Amino acid sequence: MWADLFASAFEHIKGTRFYQKIERLLAIGCLFVTVHVLTYKYIEWWYHLSLELGLYLRGYLFKLITLCFLLVLGVVLIISRPVEKTGRQEMNRLRQFLRKHTMVILWRSACVILGAFLFALATLYVLPQRADNIKIGFLTEPEEAGFDKYALVYMVYELNNRQKYWHFDVIFKEFNENTLTSKQRKTLSSEPEMMSLSRANLLAENEPLIGITADSLGTAFFFQNNIAVSVISTYEWNELFSPPTIYEYLAYSLIQQSILIHLNNSTRGLPVGAFESLTYSHGNLFEGTPERMAMKATMLAARLSPKGEELLLNSFGLNYMQTCADLLTLRWLKSGEVSENLKRNFGVDLSAAK
Repeated sequence: MWADLFASAFEHIKGTRFYQKIERLLAIGCLFVTVHVLTYKYIEWWYHLSLELGLYLRGYLFKLITLCFLLVLGVVLIISRPVEKTGRQEMNRLRQFLRKHTMVILWRSACVILGAFLFALATLYVLPQRADNIKIGFLTEPEEAGFDKYALVYMVYELNNRQKYWHFDVIFKEFNENTLTSKQRKTLSSEPEMMSLSRANLLAENEPLIGITADSLGTAFFFQNNIAVSVISTYEWNELFSPPTIYEYLAYSLIQQSILIHLNNSTRGLPVGAFESLTYSHGNLFEGTPERMAMKATMLAARLSPKGEELLLNSFGLNYMQTCADLLTLRWLKSGEVSENLKRNFGVDLSAAK
């Protein structure tokens, strides 16, 4: 009954002038929706990832496919517009056709070229960027009893193995202030709290770098950042915060600071209010912890907020966002293979903190 009623109403609407005017628009709209539904389903199938609809609609894939759709639609509409006929049979000949319609052809060609140019500009803006590779250097080695620098190096290599969007290069030689020139010495900060960051800037040599130090960073406590250079401090970690182990802390911090450096070097930058001092927190990666002891809770429940997911998705792509979300949980570190290698080859037992 309802099907017959709907069919009857649709047949009535099809006969109206209004429907004849919007029929083409409806067809284009249906095609547009179909393309995006197929794309969304492809993401679910290929990446085994169910994006929230809102995240997909705000993401670069939606924008890019929409741009492609509009470009193809524009070209089809321009080319398919009927050319005024002269009524002569000789118009079927190519030479006569070009002579009669030179201006029309030039105009349509110009429109297509302009559309392609605008599409290229929009695509460059929408497409995600490539993440930079990052160096890791030791400003001072952690002083915790039993700390094995090469166990951390193994963990870094495992990070390189488990993702392909950037890699870490380890600088094995510890920073030595005695080898600095007088000009380099002048760039070192006179403030003790900023000394480690100024050393890291020298070690970086204008490339992205994360420095590891056992020295205190003052009120910053856990890390400092200067665009493409970050410093992670292990100062008093074992005494105040362990467990988790210092290795878990460094693994989490390396991933966090990598994301921070990548965003600083991207066109979109960090989210507004990132790492500000707040009196509250809900455990987002880009939040400043209101209390030092909250760092442990942030690590154990590491996550990306919806806005963080959107930012990483549009900045570096779907794979990068998914990879970072997985790495932050440290499941890769606690997996049987990695934890067993650490225990058997380096004597590092992640379950035996303190």
